Formats: sequence, C-alpha cells, structure tokens
Amino acid sequence: MSAASRTSEQQSAPRRQPTPAEVLATPVEFVRGVGPQRAAMLARLGVRSAGDLVFLFPRDYEDLSDRREIGDLDEEHVQTVRGEVVEIDARSSGFGKSVVGVLVRSLTPSLSHGEREYEHLRAIWFNQPFMREKFREGQHLLLSARPRFRGGRWEMPHPRVTWLDGPDDQPEMRLLPLYPLTEGLTQYQVRRMVASALENFSHVLEEVFPESLLREYDLMPLAEALPAIHSPPDAEELERARRRFVFQELFILQLAVVARRWQQQVGFRAPMLEASAEINARIERLFPFEWTAGQRTAIGEIAADLASETPMNRLLQGDVGSGKTVIAVYAMLVCVARGCQAALMAPTEILARQHAETLGELLRASRVRYLLLVGGMTPKEREAALAEIAAGNIDLVIGTHA
Repeated sequence: MSAASRTSEQQSAPRRQPTPAEVLATPVEFVRGVGPQRAAMLARLGVRSAGDLVFLFPRDYEDLSDRREIGDLDEEHVQTVRGEVVEIDARSSGFGKSVVGVLVRSLTPSLSHGEREYEHLRAIWFNQPFMREKFREGQHLLLSARPRFRGGRWEMPHPRVTWLDGPDDQPEMRLLPLYPLTEGLTQYQVRRMVASALENFSHVLEEVFPESLLREYDLMPLAEALPAIHSPPDAEELERARRRFVFQELFILQLAVVARRWQQQVGFRAPMLEASAEINARIERLFPFEWTAGQRTAIGEIAADLASETPMNRLLQGDVGSGKTVIAVYAMLVCVARGCQAALMAPTEILARQHAETLGELLRASRVRYLLLVGGMTPKEREAALAEIAAGNIDLVIGTHA
C-alpha cells in the first residue's frame, strides 16, 4: 500500500467521540462566559471543570414571589423591592452603638403632572458598621424584609440584600438561587456561568436510575431535576428536585456500604479463631457471675463469626448496664487464646481507665497480659508501651480511639 493510500485511509477514519465523563471534565475556563480569570476564582470554590459547575448547587434561595414597588408595600409580611442606591449614611449614636442607612429609590418612576417622581425606601442596620463598606451610590439591588412605615417613608430594618449587576440584571425566577461566592465573583456572574454550563454540557448526563425506580419512588428525572434545582419555578418543584438528589446521594452511600461489605467478605480472609469447648470454659471461669440468656446468645453469634474466614462486622446494641463489655472481653479473650492480640477502644480516657480496672479484676487469675495506652502517658512511657505491643509481649491493649 502506498503512502498516499495510507494517508487517505487515516483521514477517512471516524474520529472517536468523547465520552460523557470527558465532556464534563472540560476545564471550566472553556465554559462560555468564564475564561481564565474567573476560572481562577472558581477554583477557590473547588470548581475546576464544566461538570463541577453543573453540580454547583445553590446554598440558598431568595424568595422573589412577593416583589412590589415601594409605594405598594405593606407591613404584613416579608416583601422584596428593587432599587438603586442614591445615598449612604453611617453615624454613631453613642455608647458604642451605630446606625448604617442606605437610601434606595425605585427604578420605575411614577409620573406626576408630567414629571418623574421616584419613590424612596431606607434600609437600616443597627450596630453593624461594616455594612457601610458594602454599598456605593449607583448600585442596583434587591432588598427583602418585613417593611415598616416611619416618618412618612418606608424602612426595611436589616434586610437581606441581593446585589445586581445593573439595570439589565432581570432575575425572572420566583426563587432566585444564591450560590457560594468568593472574592471577585457576584451572584449575577455565577448564575450566568452556571446557566451556560447547563445549556452546553448537561445534555451528556445520563440518567442513573431505571424508569421503574423513578416511578416507584416518585423521583424527578435527572433532566428535569438539574434545571429545577438551579432555577426553581416554585417551592414545590424545588422540593421535588432536592428530594431527587438527596435520594441519589443516600442511594450511592448505601451502594458504597454494600460494596465495602462485599469486599470484606469476598476479598479478605480473616484468621479462623474458633472458641473450642476448652477455651470457652476457661474464659467463663474468669467471670464471677453467670451470663444472662441474652449475653449467651450474643456470645454464640460472635463466636460463630470469629470461627469463620469472613471478617466480622457486627454492631452490639444494648441498654446501659446490660453487659455489653462482658461480651467484648469474651471476644478479645478468644483472640488471645488463639495467639492473636486484641484492642479495646473507648471514647474517653476516663472510660478507658475504667475498662482497664475491670479487666484487671477479671484477669487476676489469668496469664493474659494487658496494657493501658492513653494520651496522659509521658512520651517515654508511650514509647515503651508501643515497643512492648510491637514485640508481641502484650495480649490486650485498652485505650482511647485517638
């Protein structure tokens, strides 16, 4: 075959289409509206790819369902107004107290006798002098609070503020998403970047749940849930979208737990520590009391687990004083009888010392060697203890989780 033929054949070979994972891994700077400078800012939020931006869920939502003009406000409930900052005032009222006032005028002036007449509202913050630095004249913003009419003018004490990027920033959603921010980024910018990522990259996402499961649990499909979590038309749709992603997160967590358990049962082999009749009798003689029926049942189940090659993964549940420690000591003594070391961990040093005292009484007539390992030991004591454990001279170690 000639070189020309090979070249022609190579050129006609179809190009491999990128996988969805590769598409979502596109560096975020190549998302329309981002660029290198904003990509560096997004990296501080942990957003480095288009997929990260698609799944940058809002941290909260601004309820814009009751947006009013300043002249239409009432004192009944929380309302939202839009306006432009025209004056900023900060003053001290003595005794370390301060007041910051921001005068806002409506962006839709009314006409009175052919002349423009703006309506005004004053936002006030008490003892928050830092709020003065957040505003400048000419800013456009949304203020949300329960208003009050004072001195012939509407006021909003300590309103929630949403800064806008000018008069053309027209949020149309009833619930406005509020994203995590970092220095240099505004909500308006992040909303536009997220919307761009959704428009250009979300189409490659594949539904992870079968249709039957979506129907059984009444889950919103992924293609509907993503837009609804970012731009919910109402509270009901937002709740449905949230429920979908919470279900998905818990489902994945459960899968991970099942996979881990399967890996332990199939991928690992534990030493077979059989509690023979002789071992069982020797251990039981150490206890100065008869085991209860419940304790014997639990001990029998744990003994069966220890005798198996499958690693034991068991939770022992019981009321305070029901004798759970007795069962733990039994399991450890089976390990020691079969030539292994065991550890008993407690959440606090006080509890660890109490367990050590209990074990000391039980093992008084035994050759089992035990040691207390806690944070209160001196470095020299700790070093010596660790050396004894590593050398195999200690059978049981009692200590804290730390």
